Amino acid sequence: SEMGALVRLKELNLRNNKLAGTMPTQIGKLVDLEVLDLFSAANQFSNNFYGTIPSEIGSMLNLKRLDLSSNYFTGTIPSQIDMLTQMRYISFHGNH
Repeated sequence: SEMGALVRLKELNLRNNKLAGTMPTQIGKLVDLEVLDLFSAANQFSNNFYGTIPSEIGSMLNLKRLDLSSNYFTGTIPSQIDMLTQMRYISFHGNH
């Protein structure tokens, strides 16, 4: 996927963009990413991400902020999240 080619990206903010789908496993290739924000407020611009959170997220060792709130993620939080030692903020609240 094209997303995996953005290896120098520092911040990916897709908050409230009417996006839907699963989180691609290629997200783990964004090794310089510090912020991943897929938050979805309850409004006409809500995102609808669903499925499981890929374990490849554990490869994003520079990640400091992860907000996956108010989507439709299911399953367990991948244990690889423990490897993200730079993490300062993480939120999964409001997933259905």
